[in-house]
Amino acid sequence: MSFLYPLFLAGLAAVGIPILLHLIRRYTRRRVSFSSLMFLKPSPPRLKRRSRLEHIPLLLLRCLMVCLLALAFARPFLVTTSGESETVSGRRIVLLVDTSASMQRTGLWDQALNEIRNELETLSPMDRVCLISFNKTPHILMSFASWAALASDQRRPALLEEIDTLSPTWQRTNLGQALMTAAETLEDDDAYDASRMTTSRTVILISDLQEGCDIKALQTYEWPANIQLQAIPLQAAGSTNASLQLMSDDTRDPRDIGIRVTNTEESTRDLFKITWADKDESGIEVYVPAGHVSVISVPYQKNAQGRRLVLTGDDDDFDNTLYVAPQAASVVQVMALGQNEPTNPEGMLYYLLRALKSDTTRSFRIDAHKGNEPIPEAEFQAARVFVVTDSISTVNLDRLQHALACGRTVL
Repeated sequence: MSFLYPLFLAGLAAVGIPILLHLIRRYTRRRVSFSSLMFLKPSPPRLKRRSRLEHIPLLLLRCLMVCLLALAFARPFLVTTSGESETVSGRRIVLLVDTSASMQRTGLWDQALNEIRNELETLSPMDRVCLISFNKTPHILMSFASWAALASDQRRPALLEEIDTLSPTWQRTNLGQALMTAAETLEDDDAYDASRMTTSRTVILISDLQEGCDIKALQTYEWPANIQLQAIPLQAAGSTNASLQLMSDDTRDPRDIGIRVTNTEESTRDLFKITWADKDESGIEVYVPAGHVSVISVPYQKNAQGRRLVLTGDDDDFDNTLYVAPQAASVVQVMALGQNEPTNPEGMLYYLLRALKSDTTRSFRIDAHKGNEPIPEAEFQAARVFVVTDSISTVNLDRLQHALACGRTVL
């Protein structure tokens, strides 16, 4: 039995009032006429305390009346459990699963799947579940409405089917945005299903909680007080992980590739090796202390298979391969006008051929003509740089002036 207003039960203390009145009840004194007392010895009166209860049935009726009044004001009621009440009570749960690139580490994804299955084993028919995966953006795979639309015996298999389609991606981790989406999903379900009674609202986060995850979105978000966050951290099998990243640095030798090697703080190793995928050479050893970054230059290999750089020496190989795009060299057409021979050290063309060396970024093509001979129009239009070392004809001079006016270079 329960009471709607239990404070009125304090009125039961009023039962003592009838008992007290029965104890202190006064009796009316009767007057008796008597003759003169002058011949009797005076004696002090004897006092007798009357504390014995009388009229017990009347006292019990009065006490019962006070108790019934107190119980009536307290509004007693009986609590019963029916099948209908059980169907409207349960938990609201959001399963938030990390599918970012860090989950590619050895053993993490298998741990995540096991944790999800363990959570599904604890579900009851009254629970409502929403499945959300996240990397740089959150994705709702099964909403509360989809869960409620299924029969109770179809919900868990449908959720497991959605989980089987998941796999880690190569995208970054935006944990802050994912947590905001999970909390807002719970609040939206409360708004659309306000009549449903739930015992708890919980976000279950299954992630490796990597250090580089983005949580800036939570700085301007007030977490709801009625939503609990349960984090299930996953632990990778190995503690050493280094990664490769291509750098863009114009100050480097164009024949080299700038590589940044990053080592994790919990790493137990600091010596790694970088090699081209199709080369049998020993490679380049790189020393990177735990929690630090090293930058090295790797000579570019034109004929490297797939142009892949591979790092070895750590526990996880998911981020150990770097694909280097082929460097397309720009062709610069140079035209030399003069009487010089390419093998004559006394002429300008001899040194021009040796000064303009092709590399991985530029390729020079030098065409030599005499200054007074006619030049094909196609060659003249293709040239971007003109080197004049002798007198030239009037026709070629006019064409050079036009090329100079169009922005080309004339030496």
